Amino acid sequence: MSKMKWIGENLSFGGLIRNAGSGLGTLTKVTVEGTGMVASLFIDDPEEKQKIQNTCTTIGESIDSDIKECSAIVGKGVDYGVQKTSAGVGYVSGEAVRLMGADEETVVLAQKIGTLASAVTVGVVVGGGIADAAIAAGAAAGATGAAATTSGLAALGGGSIAAGGGGMAAGQAVVNGIVAAGGVSGAATLKDNDSA
Repeated sequence: MSKMKWIGENLSFGGLIRNAGSGLGTLTKVTVEGTGMVASLFIDDPEEKQKIQNTCTTIGESIDSDIKECSAIVGKGVDYGVQKTSAGVGYVSGEAVRLMGADEETVVLAQKIGTLASAVTVGVVVGGGIADAAIAAGAAAGATGAAATTSGLAALGGGSIAAGGGGMAAGQAVVNGIVAAGGVSGAATLKDNDSA
């Protein structure tokens, strides 16, 4: 598999959802199997121990499979939506340039730029939403308004400088990284379908 194909499949929004689902499925399977192992420690009858372990293994494998299958379907749908929306914006961009009297080469270029810009914008907006959620989680101690943003950024940065963390500047760097990663993911979504 080429490097660009790998990026398109794994860093697209759908790829991130598929990978997260795969990890969650595996984690759930291991947790359920571990629960069966621990529960069987309290049973003296060897047959009952084995039944509990087998049941938990079967349940864990079933949940793992279902989560992976669902995340694959959702991931494919998300990628499809981003690709179609971006292609639509690209088409509108090309037609707008055509109406202004541009030649066909410029129209095609405008379509490509519009498509890519749309995908990156979707990614940045999603990344910004994730960053806002992370800030809100960091500020969950009860602060509001500007104080919530300040404490949330500091929490993302590993805590306040006084407490040995990176402070708000480090938190802002994390936010910028999340937003940039969202833009890359949006562009990678196009690459997954070779739309750009």
